[in-house]
Amino acid sequence: MLEIFSYIIICIATIWTLVSFAGYIFYKTQHLDSWTDDLKDVFNTGKSIMSIIGKGVVSCMQFCYTELTGKLPDGQIINPTLMLTNKEAIELTNRFKNCPYVMPFLEQFLPNCNGIIWMEIIATGLCTSYETLSFSELKRIAISTIGNFYYEIKGINVPIYVKVAQKDRLYFAIPLCEDGEKFLQKQEQFQGESSFEQEQPMKSLEEEIPNFDSGKDDGNDTWL
Repeated sequence: MLEIFSYIIICIATIWTLVSFAGYIFYKTQHLDSWTDDLKDVFNTGKSIMSIIGKGVVSCMQFCYTELTGKLPDGQIINPTLMLTNKEAIELTNRFKNCPYVMPFLEQFLPNCNGIIWMEIIATGLCTSYETLSFSELKRIAISTIGNFYYEIKGINVPIYVKVAQKDRLYFAIPLCEDGEKFLQKQEQFQGESSFEQEQPMKSLEEEIPNFDSGKDDGNDTWL
């Protein structure tokens, strides 16, 4: 036990010495105010490197697991019940006709982009009785309409993430797997309610969708 403890102390002391030496070298070469400034840089750089290595190890383990077992990790398994066909997507779009949109049509539909459904609906405007609604109210109508549609045709409740709710545009996502929902939840934390403010410039659909693996076919991809 004492030998293990001594080994740990020696390792910590060695790492600290190397880091301190690196900080001093950077201080001399970059002419900063003090070597401690570069010591912080060394720590931050090391932290970033370890983070990248960690993500690489996780990706490698997932790849090996998939290749060896022929199965996807649990978080990437698609729930087929949540998926929509092109016909169902058009039917869902038509549910917004006169409530609240005038002449809505499906602008873009990604049935399975890395475990997430992405839909963008464009309309000529809001119906007269809905013109005074706030963006948060439009969001609630959208969530209610989408939720009712799923319950009617599939008998299930689904998590719905409305990204944009404007007078002439509705853009939302539905996760198909656990990892897809985690991605959308993380997006939601940073986005907040900013997408529903009229003055806020809207991001394009391509900027919003996750791009975990661009080499795979979005229409049939079940990877995250």
